Amino acid sequence: MKDFGDLDTLWQEDSKYSRLRSMIATYLKRHKNEKIVLFSYFRATLDYLHERLAEDGISSIVLKGGGVQSKDDIIEAFSDPDGPTVLLSSEVGSEGIDLQFSRVLVNYDLPWNPMKVEQRIGRIDRLGQKANTILIWNLFYENTIDSRIYQRLHERLGIFKYALGGFEAILGEEIQKLTLNLLLGKLTPAQEEDRIEQTAQAIENTKKNEEELEQEAAHLVAYGDYILNQVKAARQLHRWVSGKDIETYVFDYLKLNFTGCEIIKAKDEQVFNISLTNEAKQDLEDYIRKNRIEGRTGFILNDPSPIKSKFENKVDLAGKSKIEVINQSHPLVRWISSKINQQDDHYYPAVTVTISKEHFNNKIADGIYVFTIQHWSIEGIQEFEKLNYSAVNFDSNIALTEDDSELLITQAAANAKDWLEAINTVDLNKVLVLANEKCLYYSDLRYDEFVKDLQNQNEDRADLQERTLDWHLQNQLAKLEEVKKKHIIAGRDSLVKATEGRVNALLNRFHRKKMEIAKRRKIISNKNEICVGIIKVS
Repeated sequence: MKDFGDLDTLWQEDSKYSRLRSMIATYLKRHKNEKIVLFSYFRATLDYLHERLAEDGISSIVLKGGGVQSKDDIIEAFSDPDGPTVLLSSEVGSEGIDLQFSRVLVNYDLPWNPMKVEQRIGRIDRLGQKANTILIWNLFYENTIDSRIYQRLHERLGIFKYALGGFEAILGEEIQKLTLNLLLGKLTPAQEEDRIEQTAQAIENTKKNEEELEQEAAHLVAYGDYILNQVKAARQLHRWVSGKDIETYVFDYLKLNFTGCEIIKAKDEQVFNISLTNEAKQDLEDYIRKNRIEGRTGFILNDPSPIKSKFENKVDLAGKSKIEVINQSHPLVRWISSKINQQDDHYYPAVTVTISKEHFNNKIADGIYVFTIQHWSIEGIQEFEKLNYSAVNFDSNIALTEDDSELLITQAAANAKDWLEAINTVDLNKVLVLANEKCLYYSDLRYDEFVKDLQNQNEDRADLQERTLDWHLQNQLAKLEEVKKKHIIAGRDSLVKATEGRVNALLNRFHRKKMEIAKRRKIISNKNEICVGIIKVS
């Protein structure tokens, strides 16, 4: 095993922590009653800082996912004038919370995506901030990838001077490519700097192109929609849906609704040979043509040969491979989704299965479990979808944690076998009680918290969109005012009136866009039970 050093040495020689302690101590001497917000991506780092700050007489509280205290309780404790001085937060605190009572933010480590940094800054740089200025400290070791990212990318984009607005999709794509190159470990420091510079230039060029488009007033409204549609297309794919989920989704639908379709696993376990019936091909082709679905697919060809396919949870994939990749935006998946939505009564199955304990590495005990699955969806500035899993032990009536419930159910979906004897073995009345009073009860509690968090995040995004919109409006008005002055000086009265007409049209589009953002500030949430069942682990 590679030697990463020991904790005692770190405790004595951690220059980064020493710098943090010195900065905080100096600041608090001058501003005794102020609060400091610190972000770190790593949960273990937060625990480490919490312990070290306590030793140095600086009180702190930790905000991270899966903690004993709720997010609201932690923020309330931190905001108390007599409460902790420092909030140590993971990325869970970068959206949906108000910390405007603090004016100091520490980035103990910097996300490579500047939009993530902007979200952190947005916790204190928001309406209600009474301070004239806010203070942002960024900590990183010299001569590291992090320092090169900061100097070549963050400073280049001016992330600490102004909001980047609606560039999440652009940033996300470029940063993903950059991350892959840097983490391969094949670049020299000079090559790393060149690669980071290329990314900054690519983002800057795209940003410039978008701003040039906006010089035409007609693009003012369309701009925000373009970015949102790009984000919407991803549907939080990397976070919520796996390739296995898509595989199961497609298999189950074709098996139930289009008898004759063949799905055969190839020698490579990740590849399948899929053949659709002529009926399915024609229905799919009609759907693609009617809805003008983008993306090529071999599933509508007249060639009866099976299509080599694999299921991936990636949105953008190279199209040169002979293997067709089926992701969430693939025409086949979108067609199936539309067919299900057209059904008057959605089929939500009740299942009874059995699975070997070998699939759980001792994380799930032997026994019988009742489970439910809910589908959650949120519509607002963005759209979110999530599956929530809940399970309870049949004999002890003890509920599993959310993570263990998901592990149990997803492994069962992938590896379990039908348990036909369950109907004669298990008390179904008790199953019904546990499903309703335990599983769905806990899911409903988590759903309420989910909706609350997403509403807060939605407000943040609406604020950011409005700030961006205001900036673009003022920019356009200033340019039109210059044009108008030139026409006035030259005595071109007809062009003065025409320019005034352009200003009025711009203002009308601006107010319409404002109304649209205001309308989408209030999210629309929905939940549905999509499966209930029994799992036997033995």
